[in-house]
Amino acid sequence: MLYEFKKGNYAAEATRNIHSAYGEECLNEKTCRRWFAKFRSGNFSLEDEDRTRRPVEFDDILLVASLEENPAVSVEELAMKLGSNHTTVHRHLQQLGKVPKLGKWVPHELSEVNRKSRIQFCSSLHSRDLISPFLDRYVTGDEKWIFYKKY
Repeated sequence: MLYEFKKGNYAAEATRNIHSAYGEECLNEKTCRRWFAKFRSGNFSLEDEDRTRRPVEFDDILLVASLEENPAVSVEELAMKLGSNHTTVHRHLQQLGKVPKLGKWVPHELSEVNRKSRIQFCSSLHSRDLISPFLDRYVTGDEKWIFYKKY
């Protein structure tokens, strides 16, 4: 856009030229007009300007304490309790590695105890299947499980 501006083109013409080179999805004319206004004011910096909004203050420790108190609490209830937006609460839950499973907020990553438990359970099923294949006794069809006994 800076190149098009320095060539003396208008924003609409610059947008058409950029579309012909890079495709329609890369830029809309309103954005191009905003950049051209910035260039006309003498600001040729291509860096994003700092935002003037106040940073959101959020207490992750209080969020974790609330989850330990009641892991089945909803995001909306947490937001009301913490006096924040539900989107902010959800984002912080994701940053903490929490995901909703069966109505509770649990860690996304398995703990070492959970991993060992899964390995033990899977090896138990595998050894059971080697002794007496139980999966061969089930037939699936039309989204229903049917148990039958081999003779």
